[in-house]
Amino acid sequence: MIAGRGQKRKVEVFTKSAAQAANTRMRGAGRVPEREVLVKDREPSPRRGRDPQSGVRAELRALLSSHKKRRMKANQRRKKFETRLRVTRGERGILEQASVREPQRKDYLNKLEGFYSFVVYNELEIHNEQKLDEALCDYGDHLYLDGYGSNYGEKLMAALEFERPEFARSGVLAVPRFKRTLKGWRRLAPTQTRMPMLEFLKSAISGVMLRMNLQSMALYNEATFSTYARPGEMLRVRAMDVVMPNREFDQAVIVLGPLERGESSKTGVYDEVLILDDKRASYLPELLHDLAQAQMRKHGADAPLWDFGPKEYLKAWRSCVQALGIDGLATSPYQNRHGGASRDSLQRLRSVAEIKRRGRWASESSARIYDKPGRMQQLINQYEGKLRQFGDQVLRLCFLVG
Repeated sequence: MIAGRGQKRKVEVFTKSAAQAANTRMRGAGRVPEREVLVKDREPSPRRGRDPQSGVRAELRALLSSHKKRRMKANQRRKKFETRLRVTRGERGILEQASVREPQRKDYLNKLEGFYSFVVYNELEIHNEQKLDEALCDYGDHLYLDGYGSNYGEKLMAALEFERPEFARSGVLAVPRFKRTLKGWRRLAPTQTRMPMLEFLKSAISGVMLRMNLQSMALYNEATFSTYARPGEMLRVRAMDVVMPNREFDQAVIVLGPLERGESSKTGVYDEVLILDDKRASYLPELLHDLAQAQMRKHGADAPLWDFGPKEYLKAWRSCVQALGIDGLATSPYQNRHGGASRDSLQRLRSVAEIKRRGRWASESSARIYDKPGRMQQLINQYEGKLRQFGDQVLRLCFLVG
């Protein structure tokens, strides 16, 4: 309140609470509209926000982790290989040597030794590609007359390109006459392909193995047939590679060629899987899991899945084949790979695309080996009888014996 002229002024000041009460009364009377309250977004406090250095620290941790992993790999590799020059000292480099697996290298050496013996015996010259071409043609005729198939000559060519690269300036041998020789060889003596294994004969072999108290070998025989696995890659499986179902995946699998172990498949692929979803071999997941657990208890987490090697298995397999009298058909354990595919095709258990994917066949020519219904029918008729009864009985009992 302000007093008149000559009088002392008196000012009354509203407190905050009095002003709020007055505003409330005025709103109640409808005289003052509700005010929109604008809330200013607060800037995040530097203390509460992300530390600017945290990103740098995360990158540093990732770099250190990557460096540590690389050093671990380096230590593992240097334990296996000595650090020294090789190629400039007249040897093969580590990576060059690894381009061909050891069994294949041994086969190459055997083929070359035979060729060089022929060259020495007949006093031939092979100092240039023309002379080499002529010597190879004569050696091819010699092998053909000696009963060998054309695949022998093809392997000899591959052996020369690998073991004697100086013969092939552009990476491929310039031996046109020997290439024509191979063409004629294939025409006169086509390569004999292995017939797929019949399911009841596979089961009969497993039955004999069980009778010989070779349970793990019988399980291996069943697994290679069901999964179309190559014999060698199945033998390299470790106990930890058998993975049982979980909430996300409802099928048990076998992991092939784990990248961290540096093991690839025949075609150079890592981390492939064999899915154990065969309805006619529903016993496989449980039996393989039990075997894996037993092996890990006995030999540790890094234990192999199988308690035998390739030589032991091949010897036992051949004994079973001879005991059954089927050595005319059963010539190699590799026949199980195409046998499983043939069974699934004939019984329409899987589509053509599913069979090709399960077998991991890259080319149509490889996959077509299983698709021989007429020949399969002939073989089934030939081996019907007691062998089928025995094989079917083993399949029904499914390793419950012993």
